[in-house]
Amino acid sequence: EQPDEAQIVFLILSKSSSPLKPIMGSSRRSSVGAPKDQTRVAIERMESEREARRQAMKDRKLEKAVEEQRNLAAGNPGDVDFIGLVKKWREVHSATAQSHSSSNEHPKICICVRKR
Repeated sequence: EQPDEAQIVFLILSKSSSPLKPIMGSSRRSSVGAPKDQTRVAIERMESEREARRQAMKDRKLEKAVEEQRNLAAGNPGDVDFIGLVKKWREVHSATAQSHSSSNEHPKICICVRKR
C-alpha cells in the first residue's frame, strides 16, 4: 500500500522545523525525529498509567462500597478504612493480646488527668 500525495506532504511538513524551508537529505532530520518518537512513547506511557490509576480507583471505590454494606449488615457502621486498619492490627497482634479476665495484676494502661 503506497501513501498518497497528501500523506507524503503531511509527513514532510511534520518533520520539517519550518514548513517553508525545503527538506534536503541531511543527518539533522534523523536526529530531530528521535526525540519526537521518545516524546510520543512517554505520552502514551503516561496515558496508559493514568488509565490504570483510574481503573484502580474505580475498583477501590467499588470494594469500599461493598465493604461498607457488609459492615452495615453486620451492625458495625463506621469508616471502612478505619475498620480495615483495626482488623489488620488485630490480625498482627492476636498472639500478644491478653484477655480482660486475666487482668488481676496491675493494669498496663494508666490515665492521668491534669486539672487547671
